[in-house]
Amino acid sequence: MRQPIFPKTVFLCAFLFVAAAFSGVSGQTAADKTEVIEAIYLARADAEGGAGEPVEEFLVTDVPIFCVVELADGDPVTVTLNFVAANVPGVKKDSRVVTTAYTTKQGETRVNFSGRPHKLWVAGRYRADILVDGEVKKSVEFDIKQPASVPAASKFTQTRQPSRQARPRKKP
Repeated sequence: MRQPIFPKTVFLCAFLFVAAAFSGVSGQTAADKTEVIEAIYLARADAEGGAGEPVEEFLVTDVPIFCVVELADGDPVTVTLNFVAANVPGVKKDSRVVTTAYTTKQGETRVNFSGRPHKLWVAGRYRADILVDGEVKKSVEFDIKQPASVPAASKFTQTRQPSRQARPRKKP
């Protein structure tokens, strides 16, 4: 008499499924489980023209805007910055304004990006998306605002008098 194959096949499949589930094979590597980015911040230019202290909002005249990415380890990776117009009047929502990428070398743990418009920024809400090896790891939203208006000059300020025009010389 022949024994049916069906119960053995079901048992074998169930055993393999359970073994795979508990073997630690979950599709994630050890690198995926740890944070690749240690810190990220936005900054204005300092006196030397490099990235200054972290700030959370900017003026339209703050050109360039720096994005500093500090990585957790020094393994080579490709870090990409996308400046995105999240909510900017006159600009399509979520359109990329600036995109730049850098591939780190062994031992590098800091990447300094800078973004600049052709003239001035347009006031509104922006987002900096940071991708590591093509995958979005962190996003930071920030505002770019118009500067406060300059108060009008007092009525008592002295105005310049027009200069006197010289008369043409007479020919002798």
